[in-house]
Amino acid sequence: MGNQELTFHGLTIAVCSHVVQLLSIGFILSMNVFYIEYIDYFKDSATKTSLVNSIGIGTTFLIGPLVSALVNRFGVRPVVIGGGLLSSGGIILSTFASRVEILYISYGLITGSGTGLAYGPSVVIIGRYFHKYHTLVNGIASAGSSIGVMVLPPLYQVLIDKYGWKGAMLIIAAMNMHIVVCGCLMRAPEDRLQDLSPCEQPASVSSPDCEATADDIETSKFIDTGEVHIPNSEEASEVKILDKKTASSDESIGKKPSVHKHKMLSNFLSGSGIKLFRSHPFLLLMWFTNFISAVAYLAASVYMVAKVVSVGVTRLQASFLFTIIGICSLVGKIIHGSMVDCGKFPPLLMFSSHLFLAGISLMLVSIGGSFPVFAVLFVVFGYSIGVYFPVVPICLTKRLGVQNLATALGWVFLAVGLGDILGPPLAGWLFDISSNYNYCFIMAGTLDILAAVTVLLYYGFDRYRTKRQTS
Repeated sequence: MGNQELTFHGLTIAVCSHVVQLLSIGFILSMNVFYIEYIDYFKDSATKTSLVNSIGIGTTFLIGPLVSALVNRFGVRPVVIGGGLLSSGGIILSTFASRVEILYISYGLITGSGTGLAYGPSVVIIGRYFHKYHTLVNGIASAGSSIGVMVLPPLYQVLIDKYGWKGAMLIIAAMNMHIVVCGCLMRAPEDRLQDLSPCEQPASVSSPDCEATADDIETSKFIDTGEVHIPNSEEASEVKILDKKTASSDESIGKKPSVHKHKMLSNFLSGSGIKLFRSHPFLLLMWFTNFISAVAYLAASVYMVAKVVSVGVTRLQASFLFTIIGICSLVGKIIHGSMVDCGKFPPLLMFSSHLFLAGISLMLVSIGGSFPVFAVLFVVFGYSIGVYFPVVPICLTKRLGVQNLATALGWVFLAVGLGDILGPPLAGWLFDISSNYNYCFIMAGTLDILAAVTVLLYYGFDRYRTKRQTS
């Protein structure tokens, strides 16, 4: 597969995933520049207005399990295309809003759902197509969100200054339609064999190994883009029995459609993947650690500028800290792939160690007192988050298998969404009772360290158990 991954088509998938993540996660995180415009236009409270972007970000990740079920049922391509259309449609509808509450639906729910539908499959297809260079290409693709955070906010501000916030949103809606184009290009190499039956396919596809992996194929229902269904041996025998009954009795003809519909419904409902938590406890670990790290990240990012300005740093310098985080995050996303692919750094250990670094840097923010100190701390923090989040799909693929990647990522994204929603109000509550921003960062750092220690304990116990079994 390694040589196949380096073809023009492999490059196309990598570039399309990069663009989709730029226009989904990069876009949703950059829309904070519209906050002041909403305040001026709707003349509503800051609390109500701030919920617009919070709902959008939360919805993007909260629909993770639904996205995984749709990917398992329909495949990557149609889900990404639908996400692009929904995202752009929600932005266009937002320009007709007369009250901020309407933005909760048009932007928060509709556009947020569209970005979630586009983002999830762009991660999944990297894991399904790339194997030898999975970590490296995943890092390059996920760098799209970091580039988006660095590039899109100033671009959006220029559009607002020239065309007003409604005109700017119409242009952004047109930009987001590029997600549809990228979705159309997300075609896996096996698609050219879809018109052939399993018996007619070449030996490279219909090999003796197919029988051993039939259950895995049945779990995902589709190869790569999810557009081909290869039945396992039990299904094949069941179809033969039904064919015999059809030839001998007209009654079975009337039953076949209902049986088929029932099976499709059962397959779609089972796509939620709740059973994975029971068969793979590792998914519960990743769910918990990603949940509390998301709480930490949003809690810290909301009050980052306020904390820095409170100790005498200018607002201009404080805003530059976000640029530092974006650049260092981009560096981490790009170089972590080569570190994992060299085989000397286990993905789970990288996840744990960089969570720990992020936690330490956030805790030290509470005692920082000058711009150079904050800059160094946010260099470490930006690089750490650039490594530990993109490595999550790598850990899931290695532990659960590529056939379960879409479902597992859906549940992890749900955890991230819940953490994104819980983080800011929790940090706000701490500030309200203490009138001190330091406690927000102490809490955020403690949560990241807790997540890191939990993963490290699991890693150590897993290695110990493996040695006991092999000895």
